[in-house]
Amino acid sequence: MLILSGSRKALGIFVAAFLLSAVPRLDAGGVKYVAGVTSFDPNVAGKPITWANGNLVYFTDQGNAGPMLPQSAANTFVADAFAAWTSVPTAGLKAARGGALAEDVNGTNVTSTQSGISLPLDIQPTAAAKPLAIVYDNDGAVIDALMGAGASDPSMCATNSVMGGVDKFSTDAHFTHALIIINGRCAQNSSDLPSLRYHLVRLLGQVLGLGWSQANDNVRSGSPPANSQDFAGFPLMHPMEPFCFGAITDCIPNADQLRMDDRAAATRLYPVTALNISSFSGKQISAASTIRIRGSVYFSDVHGNSGQPMQGVNVVARLIDKSTGMPSRSSVATSVSGFLFHGNNGNHISGFGTTTQLYNAFGSADTGLEGFYDLGGLELPPGETTASYQITVEQVEPSYAGAATVGPYGSSQITPSGTAPVIILADLSAGADVLKDIVMSGNPKLTTDVSEPNSFATPSPVPSSGQWWGSLSGYGDEDFFTFSAKANRTFDFQVIALDETLSPTSGKAHPELGVWRPSDLTAPQLMADAFNRLTPGLTELAGDVSAAGKLKLGIADFRGDGRPDFLYRARLLYADTITPERLALSGGNVIIRGIGFRQGLSLDVGTTAASVIAIDENQLVATLPAMSGTQNVTITAPQTGAVTTMKNAVTFGLLSTDQVQIVSSGNPPVAVGTDAPNPVVVRAVAADSTPLAGVNVTFTVTPTQSLFPLCAKNVCNVVTDINGEASITLTVKAAGTNTVTATLPNGNSTTAAISGNASLRLAEAVQGAWVLAGSSTSSAVVVQLMNSGSPVSGQPINFTVTAGTGNLSVANAITNASGVATTQLTTSNTMTTVIERACPPVGAACVDFVLQPVTPSNIKIKKISGDDQLLLVGQTPQPILLRVTDSSTPANPVGNVPATISGVVYRAAGPPDCSPSDGVCRPLTQVAVSRFSQTILSNLSNGTVSYQPAIQNSWGAVRVAVIVTAGEASQQFAMQVVAPQP
Repeated sequence: MLILSGSRKALGIFVAAFLLSAVPRLDAGGVKYVAGVTSFDPNVAGKPITWANGNLVYFTDQGNAGPMLPQSAANTFVADAFAAWTSVPTAGLKAARGGALAEDVNGTNVTSTQSGISLPLDIQPTAAAKPLAIVYDNDGAVIDALMGAGASDPSMCATNSVMGGVDKFSTDAHFTHALIIINGRCAQNSSDLPSLRYHLVRLLGQVLGLGWSQANDNVRSGSPPANSQDFAGFPLMHPMEPFCFGAITDCIPNADQLRMDDRAAATRLYPVTALNISSFSGKQISAASTIRIRGSVYFSDVHGNSGQPMQGVNVVARLIDKSTGMPSRSSVATSVSGFLFHGNNGNHISGFGTTTQLYNAFGSADTGLEGFYDLGGLELPPGETTASYQITVEQVEPSYAGAATVGPYGSSQITPSGTAPVIILADLSAGADVLKDIVMSGNPKLTTDVSEPNSFATPSPVPSSGQWWGSLSGYGDEDFFTFSAKANRTFDFQVIALDETLSPTSGKAHPELGVWRPSDLTAPQLMADAFNRLTPGLTELAGDVSAAGKLKLGIADFRGDGRPDFLYRARLLYADTITPERLALSGGNVIIRGIGFRQGLSLDVGTTAASVIAIDENQLVATLPAMSGTQNVTITAPQTGAVTTMKNAVTFGLLSTDQVQIVSSGNPPVAVGTDAPNPVVVRAVAADSTPLAGVNVTFTVTPTQSLFPLCAKNVCNVVTDINGEASITLTVKAAGTNTVTATLPNGNSTTAAISGNASLRLAEAVQGAWVLAGSSTSSAVVVQLMNSGSPVSGQPINFTVTAGTGNLSVANAITNASGVATTQLTTSNTMTTVIERACPPVGAACVDFVLQPVTPSNIKIKKISGDDQLLLVGQTPQPILLRVTDSSTPANPVGNVPATISGVVYRAAGPPDCSPSDGVCRPLTQVAVSRFSQTILSNLSNGTVSYQPAIQNSWGAVRVAVIVTAGEASQQFAMQVVAPQP
């Protein structure tokens, strides 16, 4: 005996597989098993698995099979059941008893414990010398041991009277072992035997390799009510029994007798040929005695011709009654298209099977067999030499899946697309072999999949609209898309399966969804099973992004199938950025950009609802309420239930980690009573050095007699610009160290020192200027003579050019009552440094004014304000303010630079057009309503350029795109005017 270890749970799984067809099934509408591309010799892929030479030798138990079937009677009972199949005149089948098993198989030698199950060796799959073992479970102990206590109860004889199936096959597509267990508790009275025989004959059909088939299914459904002819054509190998109050044999007349559909299936599996007829005395050569109709079912292409083969359609042949001209309900046979083709190829999302068994182990991978059907074995009426047949197609009943599978689709059936003509093939003689293809008229509406070609290795970009139509066509097609995501974001990916009318369905593709990083080569990091939501046809995958980078989204049918009617509509909702990321405690307006934004979205900050002002493609404008700290921002689509969250995306007020830093503050000793020539510039930054715009910086100075000209006090507030910078100039009123302190609202501060000099000293308003190389300039050179903080008047100042070329308006000037003397320095085509020197009387040092040319390649443009403006219709925009600088650090302002400001005002011409005719969701059409261009020279003293955009109220909601060029540098500015949501 062989001891199989494992837990009780594992035991049950093993036994269920062992007894109920231990090998994976490919029920194929008349054929139960078809050799696949793995586990078999490649040369037999697509071949039905049968007993070699149609010869089956079985061995029976030494015990009894219940009170009505002692051992001898049981043997006769089994032989009679085999005769139902072996007596088919056109089927090359033989079954013979080879003898007895080595024991009486019973509860003493079939036992189960927590550690394992024990079985006699000669009923194991390895018992090649006894290819079919038939166990007589006299008291039900064997079934109870294998399946659990009570499994053999007579009340369940409709399902447990006979159990078992094939459990081993060879690589050349032949069965090598099977096991059948007959429940003796279902043979208590003579009235039990007809039902028991019915179940045994059906199981023998499966052991021979026949699968379930669908014909006259109204016998099961009751719609329309069945008549005697319907019952006469209802195949023995039907997948589900009609509802019956008593034994099945009381509800189906001659329930255990083969019908034409069963005989034709046996004939196709085991044909009698000229080569083997000598082994089957009294039989007829199948091809010569019957009619064969075969071909493929196809989708129609755009021209109405045959397109991709259509798998999973039940093709029905009915004999035409010569007396009435009507198709028969009793003489009927069926074949499911693609019955030799595999029904599950696997996919990149849920995988391609296990390490020991791939999904494509059964069924051919040859797409030429994808829609193939075979109605061989059709019979002629007795005494007739010709017969006419009607060929129709029908859907396989959706509930015929799992253990009741009909056709190659084992897990779920697919609703056929289009309609097929009723085909009449008249006056066919015995031996006729007719090739008849069937083209289903009517096409799926989506004729183009614009995302193709794409693949797992080369995904397509997610459309900018965030929604699109697509298809999984042809066979094995999978669609992959990619988009970039930031860390601490979530996304919601939804796919709705559609039928050929673009209506949601669960009868076509079963979309599974996956998400990968580009470097992932195998299983996805996240996946979603098909139809995991209650909405019809909907599959949803919600993802959480932990690290920034590209993500790859995948869509595949869970079977790995692909057909022209596997249509879908996909939607991705993803919020990417929020501008600004920092707001005052009082809240304010923000722009959120992302993918898949549509009207009707709602917005929450933390747990508080925000007011959505406007939504257009990939952008949402909202007013956030007063809050504090760092908050999540969540966008919800109530219509679809999709949700996307930006975690810790917006901060109200400052954080304790925010800092203020000195950018520049360098100054020479400053004469008391004059302004420091260089301002103190600071920058507010977050902990990661991100500049913080719109932050209030408080500047203070000590000693307190010094002051800031901006507000004529020793305390002054300045708001940081786009770059997080704030600057201020100091009027020095005290000798010695003047300390300027910049403080943020969170208390963080920094200081800069400026030295005051009270001695006789010549001071200048600015120490120099930077201008565009080659330009002509006229610069005022202003100096002030101070002594102990008081102006010195009436003193001569001598101005000279000591380097470069330039002209002075006056060479000598006398200081006025304010101690000021001025001259004008004029240059032409300035290509080298020009130095102008001012010298006072003896007792004070001379000072230099330096004019420095800057080449176009060293010109930079720095935004100050006016970018990313958000306006409601009717509001006046702020000026666009920028500074032209050189490339040094810290940068110096450059004057006299021509800055060209060009722009286009766009207005949306209509909403996004998502057309199912070609599957494309197009972005908003933009129409230019105005264009403008103006050139402004940068200010000589500070390099600034200011431009006031003109927005007309009549334009309504528009976008303004501005580009500023100076030298070889450029910067883009944008502003947006939105109309509030209705």
